[in-house]
Amino acid sequence: MDYSRGQKDGAVRFSEPSDKVAELCKKIASGDVTVAGAKVESAQILEGDEEIKYWTNFIDFKDKQMKQKFTEKNSRKRSRRY
Repeated sequence: MDYSRGQKDGAVRFSEPSDKVAELCKKIASGDVTVAGAKVESAQILEGDEEIKYWTNFIDFKDKQMKQKFTEKNSRKRSRRY
């Protein structure tokens, strides 16, 4: 699952597409299945260009996050040296 506090959207990733995933998506979208006791406004399976866009954005986010952590870690090390 990909979800960060404050974000409007989240993602549930499965290793393999299947009929069970499609069935679960329909149940979530209809409100038959809830998440943390709440109904979900919409649910969909990403395919094709939408899936590629999701992964591109996800990888860009993770790269940015790693660079920021690296920068913060190195700046703390430099400040301790003096």
